[in-house]
Amino acid sequence: MRSKWKILKLGLFAAFVTVVGLPGTVKSQSKEIIDGARKEGKVLLYSALTIHEIDEIAGPFVKKYSFLKVESFRGNALQLLQKITMEARSGRQQVDVAQFNGFEAWQLQKLGLLQSYKSPEARNFLDSYKDPAGYWTTIYANYVSAADVPKNGRIS
Repeated sequence: MRSKWKILKLGLFAAFVTVVGLPGTVKSQSKEIIDGARKEGKVLLYSALTIHEIDEIAGPFVKKYSFLKVESFRGNALQLLQKITMEARSGRQQVDVAQFNGFEAWQLQKLGLLQSYKSPEARNFLDSYKDPAGYWTTIYANYVSAADVPKNGRIS
């Protein structure tokens, strides 16, 4: 059941990111996901983002899912990789959502510590911006101004 709940929480994170990161409306999550999240009451985010950046992302998410509290652990990429790896080795995984660079994601995937999740929102991204197996989705929007982010997902 723990593994199934991890996958469900990844679905919540897709909504979490989507509330802020993607254009258009966010589809509601399934009753099973909402009930599981309501029972746990929190989402633990591991990230290298600043507190201000985490608050900017978590604010709209918590507004939509007011029964959830977003907790965070901040560290650099190496600290996040080490923390996730040590938790897994001890059998006491705590992280629900981790935000890190491609290299760390690759390392965690190689160690079997990532779960695949194909968000329905990933259809908004070009194939070159997502892993076919569902391990990651990305966009390099921070390389262009917000006004220049393409509406069709293509950077010319």
